[in-house]
Amino acid sequence: MIEKQSEYLQKLPIEPTVANPVYTNGQTEETKHVDEATSSVCLDDEELEMFVDQQKKSNTKKKTISDLRKWYGWCESVGESRKIGKIPPTELDRLLGYFFFAK
Repeated sequence: MIEKQSEYLQKLPIEPTVANPVYTNGQTEETKHVDEATSSVCLDDEELEMFVDQQKKSNTKKKTISDLRKWYGWCESVGESRKIGKIPPTELDRLLGYFFFAK
């Protein structure tokens, strides 16, 4: 009897349902989400920067600007004139250590 039920079920056409929608390309809802999540989006640097800026809250921007002003003011007081991104990591670590412990 089990064999007959299995044969019968195999012959039934699989219809898309709300629980298991099948798209025209053969994807199911589950695989569609995986494909969408892993598809690559090509943004240039300017578009990416604009996106990140739009996501930040205004208070975060104000705080970052305030902190960088303090940093650059302190850097001037110790004779450092380079921008933070131009300082090699080992030197930056040392400067940050002095900056935080000098306060």
